[in-house]
Amino acid sequence: MRAYNLAAISYLKFILVILIPMLNGCETVMDMDRPLPPANLLWVKSGASIETIDVEKKQCLALFVNATNAEKSNARDIYDLCMLRKGFTFIPKPDGWRNICAIDIFAKGIACQSTRRGFTLPP
Repeated sequence: MRAYNLAAISYLKFILVILIPMLNGCETVMDMDRPLPPANLLWVKSGASIETIDVEKKQCLALFVNATNAEKSNARDIYDLCMLRKGFTFIPKPDGWRNICAIDIFAKGIACQSTRRGFTLPP
């Protein structure tokens, strides 16, 4: 009877220590093959029409196109800062899409940082 209890306890420890943390990471693994949300869903501006949003996005893209090669290494930040300065809000997880800020390469960017409490827009 005692051997049965020890086996059950060992099995429980295995589940708690090994399986539960593995399952916790399944969301990221399951999302791995899901496409990123379309860019037009990541930025919103209250009261702006789709046409206005398109024009302002193109203006921010133009900043990147006209940037020097050294500035182009920060392409994402150039674009994100422009969008934030124009009054847009970044939506990292549009309805039904994966959270773009859960991906390491995006998590460190200005857009994802802007969603965190205490963020201030750099000058």
